[in-house]
Amino acid sequence: MTKPNQQKTWLITGGSGFIGQALVEALKEQGDRAIVLSRQQNKTQIKLGRAARVVTSFDQIAPDQTIDVVVNLAGEPLFGGLWTNKRKQAFFDSRLGTTQKLLAFVEKLAVKPGAMISGSAIGYYGMDEAQEFHECAYPGTDEMARLCQEWEQAAKPAEDMGVRLVLLRIGLVLDKSGGMLKPLLLASRLGLGTRLGSGKQWMSWITRTDLVRMILFAADHPAVKGPLNGTAPHPVRQQEFADALAHKMRRPRWLWMPEFILKAMLGDMAGLLLGGQKVLPRKAVDMGFAFNAPDIIEAFD
Repeated sequence: MTKPNQQKTWLITGGSGFIGQALVEALKEQGDRAIVLSRQQNKTQIKLGRAARVVTSFDQIAPDQTIDVVVNLAGEPLFGGLWTNKRKQAFFDSRLGTTQKLLAFVEKLAVKPGAMISGSAIGYYGMDEAQEFHECAYPGTDEMARLCQEWEQAAKPAEDMGVRLVLLRIGLVLDKSGGMLKPLLLASRLGLGTRLGSGKQWMSWITRTDLVRMILFAADHPAVKGPLNGTAPHPVRQQEFADALAHKMRRPRWLWMPEFILKAMLGDMAGLLLGGQKVLPRKAVDMGFAFNAPDIIEAFD
């Protein structure tokens, strides 16, 4: 196992995505090497530049290649369009299929990675406004909870190979360059900040910078294993989020989007905006991880 101050080689699926790009850049800054799996090799290589070696298949990586850390972030984006039955199936196929292929590749490696950080989501806990969720909480029973459970289960064979497995349950990731915050910033600039439904639903969020830092932290600390909530320590209600963003943008927040309109516009996808869960990063805090932006005002700053 490499020591924290030694150069590591990382294998990343989903490395060209919103989180993956930031992770690759962080690895470049600390002098580590990245191998990124992508279906669009040329496009991804141009996007990442010399910060990574891009491959289209695990077969392009030799079995004697030293890989210290695996990060599994691949998956069809949830906000990429309406939730047709075909897209719902793609949510499962893209996550489970890539994870299974990744584990088959790891099994062939002559020397196993020290750690695998496999993506999941706070949807694991289901939608519930009444309780707080820590890593030991039971899973929910809705469709997104089932997706997360099957995704995590697909990664479990890594433990049988002697690989330390971290199941990173990611919340709403904030960064002005993309993700859900980019369109919200535009709306707030135009004075169109909106309360969604009751506005009382919890938003368990984290800045993209802190999420990348948490991934690096998990890789460097052998005691971190199993479920790990990728959220900031102070979740907020949706109306509080909208009001804080409008205040930061020095614009009013006066619009309200009723639940029935959201459901008519977005179908099943509206559930992600109208429901929520209060998820707390107990394990990260207990392990000594320090957030750069622990509350929403600091995040917007």
